[in-house]
Amino acid sequence: MRGPNRYYRCLGYREEPEVMELTRPPARPSYLHRVLQIVERELEGMGLTFFVTWKLDVLPAYGNHVVAIVMGDEWSQIPAYVDRVLVTFKCYGIYPQLAARPLRKPSRLNTLLLLRHLRVLAHWLPGALRYSGRLLQGWLRGKSLPPIYDLPLGYGNQQALPVLPIEERPIDVFFAGSVAQGFPRRFWSPYRWFPSPKRLARLRMLQVLETLQQRDPDLQIFVHTNARFVLNALEYGLTKPGEVLDTEAYSQTLMRSKICLAPRGTSADTFRLFEGLRYGCVVISDRLPRRWFYREAPVIQIDDWQELHTLIPALLRNTQRMRQLQQEALRWWQTVASEEAIGRWMARCIRRRLSEISTASSEAVPV
Repeated sequence: MRGPNRYYRCLGYREEPEVMELTRPPARPSYLHRVLQIVERELEGMGLTFFVTWKLDVLPAYGNHVVAIVMGDEWSQIPAYVDRVLVTFKCYGIYPQLAARPLRKPSRLNTLLLLRHLRVLAHWLPGALRYSGRLLQGWLRGKSLPPIYDLPLGYGNQQALPVLPIEERPIDVFFAGSVAQGFPRRFWSPYRWFPSPKRLARLRMLQVLETLQQRDPDLQIFVHTNARFVLNALEYGLTKPGEVLDTEAYSQTLMRSKICLAPRGTSADTFRLFEGLRYGCVVISDRLPRRWFYREAPVIQIDDWQELHTLIPALLRNTQRMRQLQQEALRWWQTVASEEAIGRWMARCIRRRLSEISTASSEAVPV
């Protein structure tokens, strides 16, 4: 017997699941909240239970009515409970991908990315072996495991604003975000010799922007850096006044920008990439992993932030190219990554799995 769908957040190991009231507007703009509103519209009355979680080992409940939505794992691990739920949607993927070309484009950054990739593989391997064993058992029994789908991050700190034509935007280049500060003084510290790829990529990017500004004082570059992950700082009140851009300031400034720089963080997936494309900016990023939603994304991917020396001036001189990229960005957002598109896609995935279970059950009933 079907009934109302239920939605919960369970983001900590000691807290009880928190009920998500989809009819109430969230305190800050929330991509997932709006996506789930679309899912609810499409699947109303199906009796499903949705858990939005960071946990990879345990959920409050299991069964063919449970949908897991995993938000925070940047190690691309496979949740232990994937075979005990209806379907799993997961940000940051389930297969580690080296979003770099260390052999074709050797550099210090790409070498560090390769080393981090090996570390990620070490975390990923135990769960992958466990999952492979379950796949084999299911195949021998003639049963398929519940699917796992890559879920885009979407926006994290952004209002819905009218889109400005790119030629009317006064800011040429935009970056706002955290940069790991400081440098280990101890000679033997591994972080002195092997800094995080995030730190190296973003500091390299900022050095290039400084050089571009010196070369062309009329270039309008907006940079706002801080030492905290902005979403956590805003969510938990960990920030001091002016330390990070609040949602309104961030949104207004990004909408007034032509080019949005989206360097990698701990992983290659970043909220800023989606935010830039949503606003019709020209987005430049590091190499991206091979996820289904990135296939047609109009993102300019580079191997080294030194490429900005020639790339940014060339783009700003080519108004027609900038307009084309803006239109492609807005089209991609609406058709691939918008709340409406992702909500309807999730609903289709869930319906497909329910249909598979129903068909398997009917075939198992003796005539």
